[in-house]
Amino acid sequence: GLVFYEALTGQPAYRFANEVEAIRGIPAAVVTPPAERNPAVPPELSRIVMRCLEKQVEARYASAGEVFADLSAFRKAPGQGFDAADLAAFMQERVGKK
Repeated sequence: GLVFYEALTGQPAYRFANEVEAIRGIPAAVVTPPAERNPAVPPELSRIVMRCLEKQVEARYASAGEVFADLSAFRKAPGQGFDAADLAAFMQERVGKK
């Protein structure tokens, strides 16, 4: 969830000075949904990412298969298709040409 979040927003979900601060701070930290940080992120994709980041175990996806199922359904939704060219353009925008 954290890597997906950062890929979509260009920003980490959390910012802490060190690991100890992170361990103490994450349980109370509020994460801004990806769609609020990047309006190009569709609300349904934002919802999937936020479910990956849920603090309550019962509210998170129980398996990678569940995440895959939701991502597959999202991809098949009208107007949400993408292909390798779309991914390449997105990555070039995010990380630049290397």
